Amino acid sequence: MRSPIQLYGGGGVMSLFHVQEWFNVAFPSAHSLCVANLVERREQLIVGTLNGTLTVLDPGKESENRQEVANLVELHLGHPILQLLVGNFLPTAFDENVLAVLMPNSLLFLRLINTSESFACEQVFEHRIGGASAFNMCSGFFGRSVTLLLCVQNLQGVLHILEAENKVLQRLLPDILHPGPFGYSSISDSLVNADWIQPLGDIILQMIVLNISRSADEPSSPGAVQPSILVLCKRALHCFTHGGNPRFTIRLQTVALCVTVLSHWKDAHIPLCIGNGTKTVLFYSDTRLIWSGQLPFVPQHIGTCTFNDSLRSLLALLSDEGNLFIGYLGTEPSLFRMPVTESRFIDFESRKKELREFEEIIWRSGRESKDTNQQGIDVSIEVDDQSASFNAIDGVPSATLSISVNSEEEGRKSPSTVLLQTIGEGRLFLNQNILPRTAGVRPSMPNLHIVFGRNSFCQLLGPSLSLDSNRTALNISTMFPEFTENKDKTSLGLQPFFGDHNSAVSLFVSAKTNRYRIQSDSCDFLFAVLSSIVERVRRLQPEVQLRCPIPMHLFVTEIAKYIEAENQFLRLEKDACQMSVQMRQVETVFLGAAKSGDGEQSQLANIRMLLSYTYGELIESLDKMAGLRQLLSHEGRRSVRSLLNLMAALFELNELNLPFDGRILDGTDQRLNERIAQLLFPSEDELSADLNGAEIGRMLAGLLEKDCGKLGGIVEEDEDDEEGAEEEMLAEAIAKSEQSLGLADLKNGSLPARQLDEFIR
Repeated sequence: MRSPIQLYGGGGVMSLFHVQEWFNVAFPSAHSLCVANLVERREQLIVGTLNGTLTVLDPGKESENRQEVANLVELHLGHPILQLLVGNFLPTAFDENVLAVLMPNSLLFLRLINTSESFACEQVFEHRIGGASAFNMCSGFFGRSVTLLLCVQNLQGVLHILEAENKVLQRLLPDILHPGPFGYSSISDSLVNADWIQPLGDIILQMIVLNISRSADEPSSPGAVQPSILVLCKRALHCFTHGGNPRFTIRLQTVALCVTVLSHWKDAHIPLCIGNGTKTVLFYSDTRLIWSGQLPFVPQHIGTCTFNDSLRSLLALLSDEGNLFIGYLGTEPSLFRMPVTESRFIDFESRKKELREFEEIIWRSGRESKDTNQQGIDVSIEVDDQSASFNAIDGVPSATLSISVNSEEEGRKSPSTVLLQTIGEGRLFLNQNILPRTAGVRPSMPNLHIVFGRNSFCQLLGPSLSLDSNRTALNISTMFPEFTENKDKTSLGLQPFFGDHNSAVSLFVSAKTNRYRIQSDSCDFLFAVLSSIVERVRRLQPEVQLRCPIPMHLFVTEIAKYIEAENQFLRLEKDACQMSVQMRQVETVFLGAAKSGDGEQSQLANIRMLLSYTYGELIESLDKMAGLRQLLSHEGRRSVRSLLNLMAALFELNELNLPFDGRILDGTDQRLNERIAQLLFPSEDELSADLNGAEIGRMLAGLLEKDCGKLGGIVEEDEDDEEGAEEEMLAEAIAKSEQSLGLADLKNGSLPARQLDEFIR
């Protein structure tokens, strides 16, 4: 009988929430991270790098000045650090925990010493690992021992059991091809190793063994968590019992990198936190996805840390670029609360009266409207202060006649000649003002047969646009006679002359649903085809109404990618400038030391090393800038310009006003995020220097809330029928408002502050 395995999808959630930064520090070549308690009853963070640098951090010591005073000890060991573990490995010598540092050929025991002014690391003992290089290690009470032991695994699959200063056992695992993650199960008193005996169908990245059954109140309660073994693979997370029976499996849509079990839970479910390659952390309760958050980097190690009662269960993450990041979910926690104020007198009668007035104003404002398009002719005549007489010896009084015509119709051309003739004695002068006319220039797209050639129809998997029409859909031969004459043809493939195979565009026509669908693997030519279709359909069907759903996720994602590339290019340019200045300074020092001849060989070697490092960093920054310059070049800007033009066309098709299109990229030195922020933000106080996908989506959502398009098909009722029921509807609206707020039974008097706050809310 097979054991049931529950399959659940996850890992493909695009979250709008970000993990908030609390502490951040960079460690080049960082490889291992350990969170444990070494001193002063709070957790510290230990970071090991492949350069052999060991750093102990304590951000919770002074949380206000954590960036300046968090570094306790920095020690250079000279060999790559593979793994870190903290525990009471030397119980006979010390009562506190010691740090075990695994290196390729040795295992060090270090002790953190607190002096009067600073901290220091003292080496207690060193084990030499013979044979092949070490790979990883784990700890446990092997063989029901009373002492915490260590087990080191090397690249040949040999296990070394170490107890304090003694080597207890050395054993080779049978039939092992490559070492992998392993752990210790105290339930069965055995080592759990990654092997192909249980086929998982994927590469094992990490293993976590839960030995103790815990729950919210009592460890022995019925809701305790069953001891389990968690195995993280690239595309799945498997959970087994200590007997090897599968409990559940989580299928992931993205590549997973690391996993941790949260330190606190309230029920029988295991709370998990999984970091994947899309800069996202996923929080699971067994197989149920409960939350997800975005990260500014790709995590390679994840854990939790607690510093005090107010800073508990913070996320400690190590990025692929060597950044140590400590963050939390949600907003900044409120550590202080306002004191409860004293009770005060509330006049509910005046509040009710004021509320009725507001309700009446709101109710009438939604029903009454003013006609601002009043048509008419305004005539005014004024005597000039200074005579405007022409060719007169003495000043002749003159008057100016002004005629203003207010009309929604288009202005007509007025005659430009005036006939003057004598009417009795004197002269008459007429000064005629021609009505101003506004001429609009609309750019027209070139004919499609100039840009595209006919191509064989192909089913594309890229973005698609669906045009819904209220008239019968036209066939391909009617809309595009230059490409086909077959009246029964419902699909057409177009290939740009100067584009690659990914730029092909497919057009489908559905006569049943009156829909036109445009599909392509690239957005570069969707705007040209969409504009041509809309223009031809409106020319052939003047009364047609076209609507198209707006793929906001596509637009926001592509714009955010381009903005991120611009920001990264600026950061790399700044780093390159700094490296150039540092390069010149190092060259100056090196040339001065070489000319003087007084410098020692060790000093010159250090200068050469710094020169080589600076040169490497400068070349790396320039290479990355060259890679981004291709994306930000003319072709990249052309793709973004086409995307913005397509976005503006779809907004206009749905009768929404978008204040920009692809022309915002022309004739300016500003970045795209600066132009978009200036056009979408109402004031300069809300301008954001660094825009991301979520910020762009929020701004576009605010724009759509202000301009919801036109509402058609609204039939107005007769005013005679409305006047009779207007007062009744107003009274009913005020009564419902008072009933929802609970003001009917309130009397004048005092009200506790807590109830008052609830009333105000």
